[in-house]
Amino acid sequence: MKTTTLFLSLALAFSQVIAESADEVINKHINAMGGLQKLKAINTKKLSVSMENRGMQFSVTILHSRPNKMKTEVEIMGKKQITAFDGKEGWSINPFTGRETVEKMSQDDVKEMNVEADFDGPLVDYKTKGHSVVLEADEDIEGSSCYHLKLSTKDNKVINYYVDKDSYLMVMQKVKSKNEDGSEVESETAFSNYKEVNGIMLPFSLEQRGTYQGQKTVLPVKVSDYQLNVEIPDAQYAPPAGK
Repeated sequence: MKTTTLFLSLALAFSQVIAESADEVINKHINAMGGLQKLKAINTKKLSVSMENRGMQFSVTILHSRPNKMKTEVEIMGKKQITAFDGKEGWSINPFTGRETVEKMSQDDVKEMNVEADFDGPLVDYKTKGHSVVLEADEDIEGSSCYHLKLSTKDNKVINYYVDKDSYLMVMQKVKSKNEDGSEVESETAFSNYKEVNGIMLPFSLEQRGTYQGQKTVLPVKVSDYQLNVEIPDAQYAPPAGK
């Protein structure tokens, strides 16, 4: 009985060390970004982005407001594909499907957006949000030795974060998710070319990579401009009338 108690105590102590180590990495990552106080002082973001896919370039505008409102506009050949989330419900307009009507976001997509649109990201205040984080074994990512943080959301979604051991900036994020038809999609985003904007370190180069049904895609992303604390009316996240 005493031996069992000893093993349980050692297991508990080990799990606490892991949790403290994970928290330490997260705190150092937040400080490397500019510190929690500066991050919390930002209430809105507007990003101007350019992408290239199959030789075709297109522009993207992303609006983001606290606590979890997000809107993405992709302009291709004079047409706009829009996806928006107001914190509770979402909608989209995709003229490339032959329709320009508002399509309501599914409940599964709403769950995804609750995580994706988290203004500070799931790692910040993760315990308060109901998530858990485990510090896994270190990995070499994009030529950098990285800490590996495995975050499980309260809805059981798993996100893997890779933080550079020297700079404590994010190098990569990996996510595995399921489509409505049950098929799995693996995606990863690599972050680089960090620059300081209003005291915050932000990535200006990203590369989105995905695998779906054995097919791999690579999408280079360049951020041309970050605007912080700009005025973004709530009406931006509402679907347009008459559609």
